Amino acid sequence: LGKIKKGNQIKLVLCFLDEEKLLEELVNYTDVENFLLASLSKLNNLNQENLNECEYCPYKLICQK
Repeated sequence: LGKIKKGNQIKLVLCFLDEEKLLEELVNYTDVENFLLASLSKLNNLNQENLNECEYCPYKLICQK
């Protein structure tokens, strides 16, 4: 993020090789910054549990919850 001015838009491109297709999207700097900060925040708190996922978790049979 430090390499782009805050007012600029960012062009994101997804390449689907099997389909030989490109998907392009322009996003705001602020949207990207907020997404990355939220993602980093989740990575810093890996000890949080989401018990709503227990039903689908592959470890439910051996988990202590």
